[in-house]
Amino acid sequence: MIKIKQSAVGKIIVLLIIGTVSGKTIDTDWLVKQIKEPVKIEKQLDGREIVLSNGLINRTFRLQPNAATVAYDNLMTGESIIRGIKPEAIVEFDGQKYEVGGLQGQVEYAYLPTKGIDSLSRNPDAFHFSSFKVGEIKERFNWKRKRYSAQLLWPPPGKSLTLHFNPPNNKLKGLIISIHYEMYQGIPLLAKWLTIHNGSDKPVRLNTFISEILAAVEYESLVEQPERWEYPNIHVDSDYAFHGGDPKSANKTTYWVADPQYRTQVNYLRKTPLMLETRPPIGPDEIIEPGEIFESFRVFELIFDSTERERKGLALRRMYRTIAPWATENPIIMHVRHANPKAVGLRW
Repeated sequence: MIKIKQSAVGKIIVLLIIGTVSGKTIDTDWLVKQIKEPVKIEKQLDGREIVLSNGLINRTFRLQPNAATVAYDNLMTGESIIRGIKPEAIVEFDGQKYEVGGLQGQVEYAYLPTKGIDSLSRNPDAFHFSSFKVGEIKERFNWKRKRYSAQLLWPPPGKSLTLHFNPPNNKLKGLIISIHYEMYQGIPLLAKWLTIHNGSDKPVRLNTFISEILAAVEYESLVEQPERWEYPNIHVDSDYAFHGGDPKSANKTTYWVADPQYRTQVNYLRKTPLMLETRPPIGPDEIIEPGEIFESFRVFELIFDSTERERKGLALRRMYRTIAPWATENPIIMHVRHANPKAVGLRW
């Protein structure tokens, strides 16, 4: 997957990660040397596409006849992350589900041919793209550095892209859905979340939502049902995490499910878990009053450049240091039964 050179006894002596930024080659290891190339957002195809890239990964959106992710690439390995087009989100209002963005008409979901994208159409019942906005990354909240911590930037450097969608009918008139993306400098990491603005004169109930849907390239092809599937080589996390001492047990929003549109997969029951959905485990079943804005949790997608366990662990560590630099603070913690000075009995 990554380009390596080996000695005669099989020991790795060179590790080379290669990516491109607008034609410029990045010939370095992002875990070893800081990459200072900025995140870029560029229009292509006479404005019909917009590309979000940092030289390690990129995500391409087709804007007509509706906004949809038509390419999501791992530039470090040259691999495509997706094999098909899905809606950018799915929302359920008052018991009725609606797609947000997306294109329909793709026949084969084993791969996505670029030439066929022009023939795809818009779902008339989906929220449709209206405009986009490019900006800088803003801090999620004000972090006050009270203890020693690594000298990391907050907010992290990068760029943001927001896609705005209008409702498909008069029944939902006034509801504006915005899909937000953030890409960070020097790390193959992307964040995504959605906001819903109720600009109507009546409340609406948001039953549930799916904020990310990726028809990911399958990690393995098995005819029968194994006891344990291997998921695509992506770490997906969110800030809606709790009741766990590690990323896996605390993750409550990541679901790898079967893709019913992938009818030519090897698994004869067509149950290969190769479609990513990020959604709350329950609800939120929230009433959005007129004039109010609902904001979802943020999902973070870390694209690995290797299957090596130690390297993936280092990448995960870098992710947390980027999106939550307060994790590097060094507080003094003591586990004692009493808090009085005599019981503690500190001796330096």
